[in-house]
Amino acid sequence: MNTGCRKGEALAFKWGHVDFELGQIVTQGETSKSGTTRRVPISKKLMVYLIEWHDYNYEEELKPEDESSIVTDPDDLSEFVPPNSDDKVFPVKYIQKPWARLRKLAMLDEMFVPHLLRHHFASTLVKLGSPLPQVQELLSHKDITTTQIYLSVRDENLAEAVDLL
Repeated sequence: MNTGCRKGEALAFKWGHVDFELGQIVTQGETSKSGTTRRVPISKKLMVYLIEWHDYNYEEELKPEDESSIVTDPDDLSEFVPPNSDDKVFPVKYIQKPWARLRKLAMLDEMFVPHLLRHHFASTLVKLGSPLPQVQELLSHKDITTTQIYLSVRDENLAEAVDLL
């Protein structure tokens, strides 16, 4: 989801936690590892995906006259009516079976676990120039050395670094 959220946080999201106007998701303290509530910024691209996810999961509730109100522009949310704020964004309790099916369809190794998405998120942000303290905050790490563990150094990264000279 390109948020850096932990699996448990993402599975606990309810539509009432998503603030489309401010472009953020409010994680709830009781579902987070740190026990603190925090605001996670989300990209416009992710907002569109969330709206499409909503429409996919609730399309049986759409009436023919409602189809014109499907939103694809995150800057114009005037027509978007989210479901009940207590409804979960991802209406599953466990992700192991759906993840295994997805991994098999994508022909990914069984070592590819959801937590690797947090590592990818951190590495990509740093590679694109985000300062490490910002990445630390987005991942909700207390210690920056934990964030550094998430950053993988690969041969191609080293070659890119040398090419900067």
